[in-house]
Amino acid sequence: MKIIPYEKTTLTTHLSKQEVIDLVQSNTEPLQIFRILPPKQGEHKTFQGTVHNNHFQIQRVIRYRNSFLPQIQGFIRENLGNTEIQLIFKLNIFARIFLIFWFTGIGLILAAMIYGALFLDTDPIFILAPLGFLLFAVLLMVFGFNPEKEKARKELMAILKN
Repeated sequence: MKIIPYEKTTLTTHLSKQEVIDLVQSNTEPLQIFRILPPKQGEHKTFQGTVHNNHFQIQRVIRYRNSFLPQIQGFIRENLGNTEIQLIFKLNIFARIFLIFWFTGIGLILAAMIYGALFLDTDPIFILAPLGFLLFAVLLMVFGFNPEKEKARKELMAILKN
């Protein structure tokens, strides 16, 4: 099991490499890091980010906040008359750094609690608190990342079927 969400997948299409690039480009607007107001339905493109000759870095444009919104890296290449798009879904760097500190800190606290329960006659019930924090972080990632990953994959597949 991966602690920090990360997934690689490949989409295959009969479109040419240039058609794939054009379709992704036409559905991607420039990256806006901070949005003052949430985007209204239909006013924005499906994705935001950058598209280059044979790769892109995008994320979905959403009307709500989600720190676990997948960043999508795509690598486009032609293969035996088809075009393959290798997709990498991952968390943004700030979320990854935060989670590394979170898991490290809670892990150290958990180790101290276990040591205390084993050697210092501390009540073992206190071990449940750091376990609860670890479970909370895992559930937050799973329910924040996976549904958004599937939405982005479906959007990309719909764009490439046109």
